[in-house]
Amino acid sequence: MKRLIFFISCLFLLSSAQALDLKPWKGGPTPPLALNDLNGKPHKLEDYRGKVVMVQFWATYCPPCIKEMPSMVRLESRLAGKPFVILAVNMGETKNEILDFRKKSEHGFHRPHG
Repeated sequence: MKRLIFFISCLFLLSSAQALDLKPWKGGPTPPLALNDLNGKPHKLEDYRGKVVMVQFWATYCPPCIKEMPSMVRLESRLAGKPFVILAVNMGETKNEILDFRKKSEHGFHRPHG
């Protein structure tokens, strides 16, 4: 259950301000990914070294994103106890938009995180 709560917490990583700073990636080492979750807790990709990390970019207005959310919950559950984590990133919407989506969501993403 802790892993599911952690997954849900990570699912709502966002950084609207960083969306303005995006630059084209020209190859080489994986660029750093450092974003805060909705509680302000920072998450860095390097903190997950040794784990398989699925970085999922999503938006509340994206029907395919919403459609795949239940399968991501099932995947996380199926891989519980293994070195696997999903970091779902929403960089284009505000915290309030994401929280409103969570309230209305039927996809298991409406649980509180901490």
